[in-house]
Amino acid sequence: MCILAEESSISGHVINAEGISIDPAKVEAVMKWSPPENPSEVRSFLGLTQAPVLALPERVEEFMVYSDASKLGLGCVLMQRGMVIAYASQQLKIHEVNYPTHDLELAAVVFALKIWRHYLGYNTIWVVVHRRTKSAHFLAIRETYSSEKLADLFIKEIVSRHGVPVSIVSDRDTRFTSRFWKKFHEEMGTRLLISTAYHPQTDGQSERTTQTLEDMLRACIIDFDKSWDNHLPLAEFSYNNSYHSSIGMPPYEMLYGRRCRTPVCWVEIG
Repeated sequence: MCILAEESSISGHVINAEGISIDPAKVEAVMKWSPPENPSEVRSFLGLTQAPVLALPERVEEFMVYSDASKLGLGCVLMQRGMVIAYASQQLKIHEVNYPTHDLELAAVVFALKIWRHYLGYNTIWVVVHRRTKSAHFLAIRETYSSEKLADLFIKEIVSRHGVPVSIVSDRDTRFTSRFWKKFHEEMGTRLLISTAYHPQTDGQSERTTQTLEDMLRACIIDFDKSWDNHLPLAEFSYNNSYHSSIGMPPYEMLYGRRCRTPVCWVEIG
């Protein structure tokens, strides 16, 4: 058994032969401490030397969202390049209190997407048209996508479905005239052509398809609201299964040699 002959103070507590007790001097110092009156004094009181600073977002960089949920609320952090861009939290709504854990986690993700949609939502549609069948793919992208990212998307969405094209006509967007985009198609063995104003090989096909897509989305904008990208596959389905007078059938039928099995009946309009 060890008996302390002298008392000592550790972390604001007094240790002596009678046991452990709070150091009266520390209590007195806290009681006399002047309440902090500004952010600097608050940080000083909490032992913080620097104020938290949010980084400015870079549109060309990828964003990452971290979200979490508890029985009290939802929280999320928007990050880029390892730095915090923004953060948000909210208390659970009455109907969310009894949600199971996985539903709360999903609610946190939805909460993050709603408040930061302008960072994470798409803002551009990339239209890719098959020259012979007139079938089209509508790909939701961001205006800031690089040539490298477009090439990756092209392989995933176009090459994986139709194989490597013999030739392709791109518009004069700087990403399609870049050295990378040209080298990318050269390596795949695809002949790359750049459209011009009256280019005979484009024949206004992409322009007409884009106009049709705009008309379709505009007609349903009230229902789509800001979730147009979620409905883009439906617009693509509708377009590819509509009758085209230039080929005498829907693009889907021209592409696959059979009509799409659907309860919707397509009729020819003269």
